Amino acid sequence: MAIATPKDDQGGYDYQFVEPPPDTVICQICHFPSKQPHLSACCGHTFCKSCLEASAKVTSVTNACPTCRSEEFATIPNKQVDREHFESTSMTSLWYDSIKSQAMELQSGDETLPVIVKMSDFAKNTKANDDWFSPQFYTHHNGYYFKLKVVPNGLSATGTHMSVYLILYSGPHDDQLTWPVEMTIEVTLLNQKMNSGHKSLVETRTINKRSVGHCCGSHQFITKEDLHRVTPQCQFLCDDSVFFQVRQLN
Repeated sequence: MAIATPKDDQGGYDYQFVEPPPDTVICQICHFPSKQPHLSACCGHTFCKSCLEASAKVTSVTNACPTCRSEEFATIPNKQVDREHFESTSMTSLWYDSIKSQAMELQSGDETLPVIVKMSDFAKNTKANDDWFSPQFYTHHNGYYFKLKVVPNGLSATGTHMSVYLILYSGPHDDQLTWPVEMTIEVTLLNQKMNSGHKSLVETRTINKRSVGHCCGSHQFITKEDLHRVTPQCQFLCDDSVFFQVRQLN
């Protein structure tokens, strides 16, 4: 059966979910996660309220169940599913889509702070024990030139943390810039489930041309245990990728 696409206010949630919703909450008419879900008494299937209303207008057997065809068809609102699952999950999807779309724009190398950086292939880089670099970006138009460096296994002796650094590079406009310069930089590992619970590092440094190759960062930015932990409210590593936001605060 083809999957329908909800139109206007009809149908379920047409979102890209961070975690696939369970089959028990999928509407049997539009085949999307149900919005204002109603549970059938005859067969226990779930339907969107709007899908049931639309179906009743076009079918000749208005009292028949859309799935089992029972003529003793009755439904009750499933408020627990609507409240506990979709209020949080729909917001998760919107936040995830937002950071993903902003990170996809960081491609030309001409972007300026603040930026959101997507770092992919986490498992591959962890296994290879490679340094992991973001695309380059500027502090401002024709400004100072940086990349983000991530060391999945960390530079600490214990190997229990992921290390993260902001690296200064020689840029095409260095001769026109002020040296030395004091910067306050915030590097944030983003929670991919919601816009809270992020992991941030803020440092103020005076940088000069001798700072090329380093700026700021931490050998122990986050423990591997915290990085891999998944809760209903927080997930840093998802689909083999992490997202960082970099901002200049001064």
